[in-house]
Amino acid sequence: MNFEKGFIMKNFKKKQLALSTLVALACAGHIGYATDPATTTTTEDGVTNNFYDITINNIKEDSGLELGNNSRARGNGSIATGTGSLAVGNNAVATGGNETKDTITGKLNENRQRLAEISTAQNNVTNLSNEIQKIRSEQAKTIEAGERVKQVRLAKEKAHQSYLEKKNTYDTEVANSAEFLRNAQAKLDDLNNRLGAVNRIGNVDITSASGLTEAATNLKRMTEEGSTLDLPLDSFYKEYIKSYYKASGDLRANQARQAKSDPIGFFNKNNEPIWNNAHLNDTSLNMTVINPYIFNSTDINSGLLNVKGTLIYMSHPNIQVMNQFNKDAFDSYNGLTNKPSKDIVFKHINTDLSTKDEWDSVIEESAKYKQSFREYFNANNNPLLTTDLKNKLFLEMDKKIDYEVKAYEITYYQKQYEDTHNTVWLDKKILQ
Repeated sequence: MNFEKGFIMKNFKKKQLALSTLVALACAGHIGYATDPATTTTTEDGVTNNFYDITINNIKEDSGLELGNNSRARGNGSIATGTGSLAVGNNAVATGGNETKDTITGKLNENRQRLAEISTAQNNVTNLSNEIQKIRSEQAKTIEAGERVKQVRLAKEKAHQSYLEKKNTYDTEVANSAEFLRNAQAKLDDLNNRLGAVNRIGNVDITSASGLTEAATNLKRMTEEGSTLDLPLDSFYKEYIKSYYKASGDLRANQARQAKSDPIGFFNKNNEPIWNNAHLNDTSLNMTVINPYIFNSTDINSGLLNVKGTLIYMSHPNIQVMNQFNKDAFDSYNGLTNKPSKDIVFKHINTDLSTKDEWDSVIEESAKYKQSFREYFNANNNPLLTTDLKNKLFLEMDKKIDYEVKAYEITYYQKQYEDTHNTVWLDKKILQ
């Protein structure tokens, strides 16, 4: 930055001040200057004026410490405090209050120390605030989990209360119906006693329509004698007599069949799986066993497997195939329309985990096992396994299969919680 300025010195002292200032600035190393010889003029009153043409070059803008409004400090180590102060030169100081560079520097160092202490205190406060926030967050999670448990407990208590109310209503109805039931049972007992008269009919040919009508008429007369009964002849007494004689005729064969049958199974001696039950089988009836089976357990954890062509339901703590549903359990029957394609390994809800794929797979396979179980036993030819017994068997097996599917669902929720720590999965698990 270059500029020129003319100084007019009206007397020697002013000349001295100007020159001394320039010298000071030049010595400070901030201003380079050059002068031409003075031009002298004399005024009318005899005053001599010397004009100096001074050129100032290369102002160096090294700034010092400026404290105060419009203060300026130029030069290494310079300090300017107060309003409108100017300090020019290396280590130059412009201040008030008897301050020196050393005292100001000391105060600045003291301020820096205090600022450092304030910064440390602020960091401590920030760290403490973070710790407090962390504790609050943990407490909030604990409170939230406790609230969920509370809500689940309240829901269970509400359900239990509803159960008690319904049970009380049922018990009341039963108590109120006791007299009616006693009267009804007494009438049934009386009817059964009266129907015993069928044993006194004798020598009746029920193979002809006339013989059946005669027998039914006699039974109606003997049964309803001395009562207000008036049961229909055709739909009751004739059907009763036919059923009575059929049951009497079939009784011996059924008793023989039962005596020669295994109470827990139905299988052929030639395909006897593993037990020496030759005296308890159906071969003495000269039957061809279709879809043999053995139910050797009532344990909920029993498995389904095929041994030597026989479907077996049993469990064993150390044999894995007896602790799962095996896809080949129904292989003795070729008429399956939706045969299982995978084994279902049982899961323990307190120790095992399941993936979503495993849960989806067991849901798909469970339907196949239910259908195959029905098809297998519907094709079975055990004469003692009535339709009513089969339906009860299907119902129990459905419960067993649903139990295993539910175990996969619960263990899936547990795995999701362990993977994500999202308590929503625990809520799902608890509500199962």
